[in-house]
Amino acid sequence: MDHRDRVLEIVGAHCDLAERLRAVPPWAEVRGVYFRAALDELERRGLRRRFEELIPDSRRATFTLYPLADYLPWIALAGALVASPAEVHAGMHALLRDNSRYFGQSLLGRGLLRLISHDPNKQMHQAVQSKRAVTNYGKWTVVRSEPGLIEIDHEDEYVWIESALAGGALGGLEACGVHPTVEVELRDAYNGVLRFRW
Repeated sequence: MDHRDRVLEIVGAHCDLAERLRAVPPWAEVRGVYFRAALDELERRGLRRRFEELIPDSRRATFTLYPLADYLPWIALAGALVASPAEVHAGMHALLRDNSRYFGQSLLGRGLLRLISHDPNKQMHQAVQSKRAVTNYGKWTVVRSEPGLIEIDHEDEYVWIESALAGGALGGLEACGVHPTVEVELRDAYNGVLRFRW
């Protein structure tokens, strides 16, 4: 049994991982930095050993591209460990949110925030631009940006927009010193808008 099957046994009844794995284009890839960020957050929570019992080969090079079909079970399992299998979406949200906040407090994160003046709109514009550098699929677009509001459209995004991506973006904004609300408008499972107000 490979790691995808093991993770499906754990979370399959609580999220649409199986459908996503069927929908992901075989060429879709994501850089190892995403895998490593999840592992780092699991390490901070004391959960890495449990994760590696289920996915023993957890080595990923930061800049190497890996199949997105490997990342989806990775992040779903991490979310299930953070919360529970039944609360996998809440776990993914918390994991990515806390990882973004942690990065914002790190030496590198603080340096980057200085460059963008702790401006949450600039930070989200930067995140949208970085999408092209860390994945080879999908598209994020800032469709509205004004003081106290930013709206990002996601196209052909196979990572859970409503939980994982919303959590990551929320943590990044919180690292800028704002505490927004988030509204999610999905057109379908892989396309939709995240709207942040503060």
